[in-house]
Amino acid sequence: MTSQMVTLRAPDLQWWLDHLDTAFAPDVSVDLFVGALKRRSVKGPEAAAIATAQLFLRLIYAHPFSSIGDLVNHISSIGTELSKAVPRELAVRNMARRVIGIIREEAENNGMGDLFQAALETGTPPGFSCPCKECRY
Repeated sequence: MTSQMVTLRAPDLQWWLDHLDTAFAPDVSVDLFVGALKRRSVKGPEAAAIATAQLFLRLIYAHPFSSIGDLVNHISSIGTELSKAVPRELAVRNMARRVIGIIREEAENNGMGDLFQAALETGTPPGFSCPCKECRY
């Protein structure tokens, strides 16, 4: 009988990126990333920013959104949840703000800037702010 060696490793940035490529499931992956952030498995602001951006990319791609407001609310709530997991890691919160800023820019380029502004006024969770200079948030 032969024994197989199993290599266990702590979740890090590469593990997270591999997970997103192979076993992504929106709700499970968000919970898994929150746990990885709480355990400080993803170390450093650069790794946290990359991991957060990749998570948002997959979430936006996987979830059908009916409106800009739905998309902004979803990203805002996930961003708030992630920033609560590691309040001192500013890169996580900044990536959520940057994603919302990109959504705003795309909405304006497609002539839907008013819809984006209305979505921000009605649906931004408390404690979350938008990076754009025109917003009051």
